[in-house]
Amino acid sequence: RLLQFLNSDPLETHIIEDNQQYYLLLIIWFQSFQNLSEERNFVFLSNKIEPSSVLEKAPLYDDLKKKLIREKFLGPNFTESYCWPPVARGCDVVAISYEGNDPFLYIPPVLTFLQSESCYKALPSRNGVSLILCPGWKKAQLVFELLKTYGRCSRQLHPMLIILGQKKEEAKRVKIQGCDIIVTTPYSLLRLYEHHCLLFCRLCHLVFDEIEVLFSEATEQVFTVLDYYKKTISTEEWKYLPHQIIAVGTHWNKHIARLIKEFMNDPYVVITAMEEASIYGNVQQVVQHCLSSERTAVLLKMLDFTPNNLQKVLVFTNSVDEVEMVHKALKSNSVFALKIYKEREFNFKYILEHWTKSYTSGSHVVLVLTDDCMQFLRITDASCVIHFSFPSSPRIFGQRLCNMSDNFHNMIKDSFVGQEHTKAKSVILLTENNACHTLGILRFLKRAEAEIPPKLHDYVARMLEAEEEKKSARPLCTFLKTFGICKNRTMCPDRHQINLQIDILQNMPDKIIQTSGCVTV
Repeated sequence: RLLQFLNSDPLETHIIEDNQQYYLLLIIWFQSFQNLSEERNFVFLSNKIEPSSVLEKAPLYDDLKKKLIREKFLGPNFTESYCWPPVARGCDVVAISYEGNDPFLYIPPVLTFLQSESCYKALPSRNGVSLILCPGWKKAQLVFELLKTYGRCSRQLHPMLIILGQKKEEAKRVKIQGCDIIVTTPYSLLRLYEHHCLLFCRLCHLVFDEIEVLFSEATEQVFTVLDYYKKTISTEEWKYLPHQIIAVGTHWNKHIARLIKEFMNDPYVVITAMEEASIYGNVQQVVQHCLSSERTAVLLKMLDFTPNNLQKVLVFTNSVDEVEMVHKALKSNSVFALKIYKEREFNFKYILEHWTKSYTSGSHVVLVLTDDCMQFLRITDASCVIHFSFPSSPRIFGQRLCNMSDNFHNMIKDSFVGQEHTKAKSVILLTENNACHTLGILRFLKRAEAEIPPKLHDYVARMLEAEEEKKSARPLCTFLKTFGICKNRTMCPDRHQINLQIDILQNMPDKIIQTSGCVTV
């Protein structure tokens, strides 16, 4: 499924900001410092970052590095190498990665910054407070245990785990004096704030762990916390104090855009998942339903346009035979197209000369190719990618999108534009052979706020209904019984439909069971 398809290893390209032109995105292909094989990684950056790929040279204090070495820590991994430097400098950071649920993206550099007592001279205790918001108590417990393990190095820090229920007495009894790091959830924090109104007075670092989960489950609470924090740091006494917001996660979320624009100061955006970078870059995502035998006709119809601007189109196939078939069809319909596959390596220079030469406005260039050609062509200025054949892996899907990276919209620099006005477009031809990916595609389109074909909605609804019918012999979902809702029905193995014959109370006298009246819960 595309949900799994979009959650695999990092991709094979690398984007940085050009020194000469602000926010200009470039592609650089390079070998990973940690893996000297041919595998390469991708990173999208809104500001240039010099990665710290070796632990001994990482921007962490010495005692912490020694502790990590003793613990046989294998990092920094590719994403950490880009996240640690700006976090350790106290900058605002948004990191979206396949490893986005790993607390090590922020814990070592945050601990390092907290060691700098000179940065907190204006505070009475000369200690800044970090607040880490987690999506649930289990993740909060994990983060707390890591802080206890690594916060003992050098100047000992005092983390505190706060998980509160509805009882007001619990919040009143909490003592936060002398605490350097608070680990909690959005709901627990707001309950605590009701009885500790000075909670934000020493707060310098605000961390959101699994930001997409926080925004999906507690949007209002997260923005309430951000509003409190913004009001606190806007006062005069905070002028010379550090204030930092860090958000890490695995998926881009539409609310992250508001977080960046309203609450962050020139943040470093680090994205090492190409499909997430395409959502950030406002790439227009299109799904075209058709039979496998109709793909060529659909492709010809899509290419029958008279654009005002130069259009550079890549048509991706999975085999040499498909390249030849598509190229022949385009040629027969008077569409000028180039073709390339690995067996024609001698043609790479010729293809690049035609692709990169100057074209007049209104022209369009079409290149039909196989996926294994991308590492040789290294194209970054395509305006449209057509997935004639469904991508064979998440790495391939990401690489295909990377060919349009020069045309990604940059939300930090530019104002928002609708998808119909974007410079980059991705088109998936969805056939009967790819039916198993429809649920994942639907979720991806929703996150990208793209137009969703009604046929896709209907098909997914029928598919989910059929899947639910297969669970008729399973017990009723525990989450459904306890909370009234199951957040992950598609992955949950249990039943979510009430069966009156199975689910009615057993061995209860008839006189005890009320059939009418009011019930107070």
